[in-house]
Amino acid sequence: MDSSLIAAMIHRIHPEKRHSFSIGFADKDIDERAYQSLMVSRVMSEHHEAVFDWQDIADQLKKRFIMRKVRSKNPMIPVL
Repeated sequence: MDSSLIAAMIHRIHPEKRHSFSIGFADKDIDERAYQSLMVSRVMSEHHEAVFDWQDIADQLKKRFIMRKVRSKNPMIPVL
């Protein structure tokens, strides 16, 4: 189910103001912030967004992959 539909259903049942969160992209070909703005105005939420570009995503993937490799060598929680 689409998150905008869920937000609209929640707003209909409980119309008080809520926080909403989204991710936007610097690349206009894949950015959906215009649609997110429509949802925000419809459900009257206090909206928070983060905008990423391809370099941000690549940097985070590299960082997460390195962290995962370190964790797998020395796990803090035993793996069953």
